[in-house]
Amino acid sequence: MRNIITIIVILILKVDVFCQNSTISPEGIYIPRVSSLGNCTLPSKGQMVYLNSDNKMYYCNGSTWLGTSSDFSLPFTGLGTSATGLLNITNNASFSNGWAIQSQITSGFNTGNALISYTAGTGSAAYLYTSNGNGHALKTYGDLNFSGIDEAAGKVLTSDGSGNAKWKYPDQVAFSVTSNNTYAGITEGEYLIIDYTDKQYDLSSNISLGTNKFIAPWRGIYHFDASIKANPNEYLVNDGWYSLSLWKNNVKNTETVSQIDLTVSANLSRDILLEANDVVEMRFKFDDINILDLFGRVYGQSHNNYFTGHLVTRID
Repeated sequence: MRNIITIIVILILKVDVFCQNSTISPEGIYIPRVSSLGNCTLPSKGQMVYLNSDNKMYYCNGSTWLGTSSDFSLPFTGLGTSATGLLNITNNASFSNGWAIQSQITSGFNTGNALISYTAGTGSAAYLYTSNGNGHALKTYGDLNFSGIDEAAGKVLTSDGSGNAKWKYPDQVAFSVTSNNTYAGITEGEYLIIDYTDKQYDLSSNISLGTNKFIAPWRGIYHFDASIKANPNEYLVNDGWYSLSLWKNNVKNTETVSQIDLTVSANLSRDILLEANDVVEMRFKFDDINILDLFGRVYGQSHNNYFTGHLVTRID
C-alpha cells in the first residue's frame, strides 16, 4: 500500500497543474505571456504577466503596471552588454519640476562624488543634450572644475571650431619697437615710413623689423602708442608743422600734428578695430617749412622714437 501511495505522489508531481493560465511544474512557474499589457485596476493588484514585446515581467500594483526590475536593493552592481544602453530611465510626466534621475550626497563630511561617469573609449563619459531651444544641456549651481586638460594658473578655457575645449593662456598680443635711426634730408610734404631698429618684446611675433608693419592676428580692438622726436633741420627754425600718423592697409587712419617749436616730440595714442591680417604702420611728414632749401631731420633717440601696441579685446 505504501508503494502505491508513493507512485501516486510521483505521478502528481510529474503532471503540470494549470491555474488561471499559469503553469506550475517541478522545473518552475510559467506566468501568462501577453502581447500587450491589459488594464491594471485594484481587483487586478498582484497580477503578474510576461510581456513578449520586450521580454520583461510586469506586475500590477492596483493602478499601474510596473516592471519587476523597478524595485532593487542597494548597493546594486550590474554587468551586461548592449548596443543601445543598459539603463534607460524616462520620465513622461508633464510636471514642471520633474526629473529623470537624481544623484546626491547629503553628508557635508563626505568628500566623494555624487555621480561618476567613465569611459575607456573615444566617446564621451557623459553626453548631455536638449531638444528644446529654451532648455540647457548642462546647468550647474556652484563652482565648476575642469581638470586633466593642461590646466594651470592664469589659463582660460578656450574652444576650437568643433567645440573641443582646453586650457590655454589668454591671447597675448603686445609689442614694443624703437628706432635709433637719424633721418636727414626729409623732403617736405612726403610721408616717411618709420624704420624701427630694435625690438623690446613681441609676444606673438606680429611685427618684423625691416618691414615695420604690425599684422593683426585676429579680429579685435587694439591699442597703439607712438612717439617721434623731430626738427625741421639742424638750424633754428620755429615755423612749420610735422605729423605722426597711423596707417591701416595703406590708408591713413589717424594723425597727430605738432607745430615746430625748436625740437619737440609728437605723440599718438589710439584704439582701433582691426580685422585679421590688417596691416598697421607709422608714418611721418614735414609740412609748411618756411626755409624750403633746408631739409627736416628725425633724431635717433630710442626713448623718444617708439611704436607700441597690444590687443585690448578679441572679437570672434
